[in-house]
Formats: sequence, structure tokens, C-alpha cells
Amino acid sequence: MSMSTTSHCSSIRGSNSSSTRHLAEIIVTAAESSQHANKQISNIAQLRLSNMQLHGRDDDIKLLRRKLRELAKKDDCDEEDAAKNHVGEMILVSGTSGTGKSALIQKSLGVGSNRGYIFASGKFEDKLLRPLSAFSDAMTCLAKCITVEHNKKGGLSSGGSSIAALIRDKIQNEFDAEDVEQLQRLFPGCAELLGARRPSLFCPSSHADAAPLFRGGSGSRLGSFNLLVGKESISQTHYAVRRLLKIVCSHFKGVVLFIDDLQWSDASTLDLLKSIVLDGEIPHLLIVGAYREDEVPDHHPLALHTRELEEMNVSITKIKIGNLSVLRHWEWIMMTAKSNHWQKQFTERQKAIPSLC
Repeated sequence: MSMSTTSHCSSIRGSNSSSTRHLAEIIVTAAESSQHANKQISNIAQLRLSNMQLHGRDDDIKLLRRKLRELAKKDDCDEEDAAKNHVGEMILVSGTSGTGKSALIQKSLGVGSNRGYIFASGKFEDKLLRPLSAFSDAMTCLAKCITVEHNKKGGLSSGGSSIAALIRDKIQNEFDAEDVEQLQRLFPGCAELLGARRPSLFCPSSHADAAPLFRGGSGSRLGSFNLLVGKESISQTHYAVRRLLKIVCSHFKGVVLFIDDLQWSDASTLDLLKSIVLDGEIPHLLIVGAYREDEVPDHHPLALHTRELEEMNVSITKIKIGNLSVLRHWEWIMMTAKSNHWQKQFTERQKAIPSLC
């Protein structure tokens, strides 16, 4: 091969190598640009609820937070008056799916965890036919909050003991072994808070009279608290739950139990909530529920229970959540779009639709 041919081949190889490197740089640059663009889009699209401000709900937020503050202001006289009248209070938030009912409640009432308040929630699932499922989840959330967050917090008034230890000791003193066992079966997630209790010869079980109601034809004890049969057995169950809540709530400024998606609730849950709300001796407790209004007609069990409670002079605060106006939607989007370019575009569009706001 001649010198010129060799030189020509080397030139071609060098040119190809240079072109390959140039092409690789272009690909890398394009990939980085794409990745940066995707990251910007992701930052706009990922609307994190914990860092968001609720738009158009100022009045509702003020109302809910005022209700939360009122829990701590209730003194012994108020509790005695409530007990005499046997009336309680609850809040029901309604609206169609996606209007922000849950977000409103969580952002308004779940803000005092470090100030002596507890927010615990449970959610019903469609087609999940398990009685008390959402309430059991809320109780589990409540128990975990106490055993984890309040296990190392004790003041001078408590002699240095943690709130969790005080509550557990109170349960041990006021509940016998069978009571604790029944509650553990009803709320498995509360086992750590309830603790273990040795049988007592001097404290007969509050469920002793209800024992025959749990026996089958063969005379064997079914041993499951899920089988709530007989009026007396149900009454004993409600009483045990109310006693437990009374012990827990007395150690906090306020306890909020939030039950979501009540349109899928079962009769056992509605009856239990009714029993709790009508008990005026449970201090600093607020029951909050949310449901899809378009799925709760007048003959729905939730609607029937609500009317029945109102007839019993129970104070029910009803909050109806609607869709945001166009202006509020633009404000919401502008908050999430942090670049000046997006804000400029949204401002120009907002000015173009004043008649729709």
C-alpha cells in the first residue's frame, strides 16, 4: 500500500473517530437536556400535599381549626354538662370525589401533633366487607401515635412517666383480662397499647354476662369479637370502646378520629360512632367523617343515622366542599409552577378569563 493510501485511510479513520465523538457528545447533551426537562416537568407535576396551600378553603380551615382549639378549652364543667345532656359533637365533610375533602381535614386538623393533640384516621375501601375496618384502622393509628410519639414524653405532673405508660397503666387498672383480650381481638393494632392483663379474682369481666351470646350450638366459645351478636353483646362492645377512649382522650388536649369514605361504611361502624358521640363523658374527642355526597341518598344508612343524631340534639357541623373556581385553579397551578415563564403565561391567561372567575 502506498504512503498516500495509508495516509488517506488514517485520515478517514480520524474523521470517523471525530464524528463518532461528536455524535456521542450530541447524544449525551440531548440526554442531559431531556433529563433536565423531565425533572422540571416532574417538579411541576408532582404536587406534594404536605407542602401545598389549600386554595379557596380559608373559611373551612378556620372553622375546623377553631373546633380543634375548642377541644382544649373544655373544662370539667363543660364535660359535666355534656354528660348530663348526653350529647356530643361531630363534623361531617361532604363533596364529590376529588374535591379535596380528605386534604382539607388532614391539613386543618392534623397540625397539632406536637402540641398535645392527636390526629388518627381510617379509610373505608369499596367492596371491602369487613365490619369496623376503617374505625379499627383509626384506632391502630391512634395507638401507634401514642406508643411511638408519646412513649418518651413525660412531664413533672406525670412523675416522669411517659404518656404511653400512664395510659397503659390506667388500662391495666380499669380493665380485666377478658376486657383487654376482647379489645385486642377487635383492634389487633392496639395490642401494644393495651398490654397483657392477668386474670383477676376481684374484678369480674364486664363481658361475663355476654359470654353465652358468643357460644355456638356445641357450647364451645367462638372467641372472636368480630361476631357481634345480640343487643347485650353489642352494648358491651360499645361500652368497652368508650371506656378505652375516655382513658386515652383524658391525657391529651384533643383527639381527632377521622373516618374517611363513610359512603362505604357498615352498620356496625355507624352504630359504634353513634354510641361514642352520645357519650358525653369522653373528654376532648372530636369525631370527623367524610363522604361522597353523590353516593349518599336520603335512604342511605349514613343519612338515616345523621338525621337520628340530629333528632337527639347532637351538634353536627356539616361542611360541603365544591369544585374550585377557575381563578382558584390558576392560583393553584401558579403555586406549583415556580419558573417565571410559567407564572407569566398563567397570569396572561388569567387576565383573559375574568368573566369565568
